[in-house]
Amino acid sequence: MIVSAHHEGSSTESCLNCPGVDMLDKEDVEVLMKYFKFSNTWIDSIFASLISPNQVELIQCDHEDIAKFINHSKSTLGFSLSHLNLNIIEYSVFKSFCIWKLVYHETSIAMKIMAQEHFEGVTSALRKYYRKESKMNDLEVATRIGDITLQIITVSNLYNDMIRLYHQIGVEF
Repeated sequence: MIVSAHHEGSSTESCLNCPGVDMLDKEDVEVLMKYFKFSNTWIDSIFASLISPNQVELIQCDHEDIAKFINHSKSTLGFSLSHLNLNIIEYSVFKSFCIWKLVYHETSIAMKIMAQEHFEGVTSALRKYYRKESKMNDLEVATRIGDITLQIITVSNLYNDMIRLYHQIGVEF
């Protein structure tokens, strides 16, 4: 779990600098930290392996269950992301969606409201980006945002699988 430990520092910094986090209670911040950590470790690794397949290996692991999880992650989320062909702006939006829309842990109403505000703000910014930088019409923009948003289901399932795997192999998360 060297990768996980390496990303913990960047996850903490990113999470604590996110607008509104200072208004959340400790339990909500701990949940949000888990989502940042998962995103910075697993989602970034999958995305990096897509953009530099010859230079990035997700993880080399002798543990059979972890190796299965890696292969499953690459074949589900990796496959979907490769077909979406996200640019770095879209990937940033996708990652934000993943962090704020995962619902594995119980959170407060304040956290749910903040998550929705982040989702709406990021979606609005993406629409503005498309209007300025692309020739897509409103229907194409809506479809593209929908395609990106639908990946949250895959990410949520991977998060649940990761939690089960970590418990099974005795890794605390």
